[in-house]
Amino acid sequence: MTSLYQDIKDKLTRLHVLEQIIVINSFVFVIVGILSFLITNGHFYIFECLSLSNDILESILYPWSILTYGFLHHSFSHLFFNMLCLYFLTQTFPTLFNAWMSLKI
Repeated sequence: MTSLYQDIKDKLTRLHVLEQIIVINSFVFVIVGILSFLITNGHFYIFECLSLSNDILESILYPWSILTYGFLHHSFSHLFFNMLCLYFLTQTFPTLFNAWMSLKI
């Protein structure tokens, strides 16, 4: 009998790269929501620190935002519809492209 941790790990390793992005985005949405509620009483200061700004000075002050902005979603509906589109792409991309090319697209 395998453990729950091993079952989840096996399932995640068998996912396509775009499906893994769906899991990561959902996880980041939940974590940022919990942290913003616990630390800042519902204000989105954490969201502002992780999102990409149009001000070059803020982008220099928060260099990690270049990577983290792609995993942030402002509301549940924003997350849901983006991940729904990504899921439909995931159904067609494995037949057309390999994982690395799908990620680049």
